[in-house]
Amino acid sequence: MNTGVQRRRPRGTGRLEQRGSRWRIRYRLPTDRELTKTLDTREEAEEFLRALRSQAHEAELKGAFDAPTELTFGAWGEKWMERRAQRVASPIKDRSPWRNYIANSALYLMPLRAIRPPHVVEWLDALEAGRGVKGRRLSRQSLLHIVNLVRMCLGDARRAGHIDLNPAQDIRPRRRDPKREVVYLTVDEIRAVRDCEAIPLRARCCYLFAIFTGMREGELWALRWEDITLDGTRPEVIVRRSNNRETTKGGRTRTIPLLPEARSALNTLRSLGDFTTKPHDLVFPAPRGGQRSMSNDHGWGSRARRVGHRVLAGIDRRVRFHDLRSTCASHLIMGTWTPRPLEIVPAQRVLGHSDIKTTMGYAHLAPGYLHDVMNGALGQDR
Repeated sequence: MNTGVQRRRPRGTGRLEQRGSRWRIRYRLPTDRELTKTLDTREEAEEFLRALRSQAHEAELKGAFDAPTELTFGAWGEKWMERRAQRVASPIKDRSPWRNYIANSALYLMPLRAIRPPHVVEWLDALEAGRGVKGRRLSRQSLLHIVNLVRMCLGDARRAGHIDLNPAQDIRPRRRDPKREVVYLTVDEIRAVRDCEAIPLRARCCYLFAIFTGMREGELWALRWEDITLDGTRPEVIVRRSNNRETTKGGRTRTIPLLPEARSALNTLRSLGDFTTKPHDLVFPAPRGGQRSMSNDHGWGSRARRVGHRVLAGIDRRVRFHDLRSTCASHLIMGTWTPRPLEIVPAQRVLGHSDIKTTMGYAHLAPGYLHDVMNGALGQDR
């Protein structure tokens, strides 16, 4: 007789359910909490379920699930994320990785004191193999961000006395691929973008300003006319904020002197008159006003039903919108636009790199840079 009451699965058990072409895991921990996760193949789902059962069984044997005061990684982590949101410039960038790759894992449900380095390695191996959300393989940069969140969270748990050692302290993602080479536009390609009449003039002004200032996408979209000085002897732009935060990525305000090409782009924008240029207005607003999203590249790249402006300018190699920033860095270091190549420290200040090693990555582009540095150092010793 069907009473209409659905029986709950016993604690410590789980099952697989097919959801279209994918497979969902439903697992009830000994704590009576249920975990659900959807994976692309049955094999991946079965492997994940076996790992859940193994970790939960190990913790249960140690009596961890029987102790009502035992603090889980998830319980600690949620409070930690709340505190972190109050002290970081852009907490929104932490929420999605935490929700998709940490809160939806077996690691999240384990007691803090039960977590050992092999558990963290097993979790990371699954992410590196593409057994995360939608089976997507993550870039190494994304993996580093996710692992850093876990490491910092467990590090604060150790400092708070909840655990004796940080099990994620020495764990890093594997370096799968060689580092991407610096991609930048040549002088001829910059000229092609500037002169391509198939590209709307407002978009061309945006690209040229990005190229000749090296500002990040989020910084461009958050830029307001009050941040710009065009007149006088020191034309400059003050970079105060980024797209989804009240500060820049590095948390510091910086000032960028405006090259003639950047000034010309802004003067052209002001003369168009299709958007207002009052002090608090955005310099590069979305077509309907308001601030552009981080996924918006002002039409630079191609989409399913749209040929990108890069292609219209005749640039057939893969150059992302972000590579316009690399274009600025490259030409500053090479001295293309200035009387002599910019030294590393001033270039770092223009670009807003928090680590000078990032700026140093462009040094190989400057002809004779290492020779000049070594000769200068030798000259000081004589």
